[in-house]
Amino acid sequence: MYEPGNWGDLLKLLWLAAIIRWKGRQGGTVNYFDPFAGAVKYPLPAKSRFRFESAEPAGLDFIRPDFVAAGFWPSAASAAGLLVRGVVEVFDIDPDRLGSWEGMAGCRRLEAESGWALLENHPPDSDGVWLLDHYDFLADWRKRLPMAVRQAEATTILLYLYNRSAGNAEAFNDYRMFRRALENAWETRPKRVGRVAADGFLPHAHHEMLLLPGGNDAEKAGFNQLLEELETATAAVNEALERTGRFGA
Repeated sequence: MYEPGNWGDLLKLLWLAAIIRWKGRQGGTVNYFDPFAGAVKYPLPAKSRFRFESAEPAGLDFIRPDFVAAGFWPSAASAAGLLVRGVVEVFDIDPDRLGSWEGMAGCRRLEAESGWALLENHPPDSDGVWLLDHYDFLADWRKRLPMAVRQAEATTILLYLYNRSAGNAEAFNDYRMFRRALENAWETRPKRVGRVAADGFLPHAHHEMLLLPGGNDAEKAGFNQLLEELETATAAVNEALERTGRFGA
């Protein structure tokens, strides 16, 4: 069951915020597209609030006034909407979750048979940041990865991956095949993966964020600075997670 504000959510929003801010510093507008947006917000469990405070996430202070202080965790699209100065496009297959976006300022709700159909047909956008946050991307990566790689040639794409490879040999081997396929498809272009354990005490899975930068972004002079910021954010979440694994309630 999804727990809003889990360690993966912390990593996801830190990466997303860093990328949006970095693109904004390069000049121009920044657009956001999320074909698996979920609801606008979720009730924030006490354990997740503890994680948020433990991580000391300076890069996430922007979600505190509108969400955390009121007892909620924002979806990634809600958080992105606080930062971008362009278009925010959202879709969710669940009509209630999609309906929660009605009337949101600066937000465009999309209609489609699925988020994957939207991704396949969405025009490339060099000003865009697209988040692919499907809960089980790795279960169907053979079908979905080529589409993501194709779109990422011109548009910066951020993928969330729930990596279960620590669970058993079959999952481990399938994940290895995924990573080999990614290397072959992406070739020598730059990419980065950030990883945190799903649990600080006895992890059987990991949250991962995979950055596939569009060609225009990867060629910008300040791109290495973005990579350094993503590494720093990943280290901060891992350090907080390790502390709770060593000492906690």
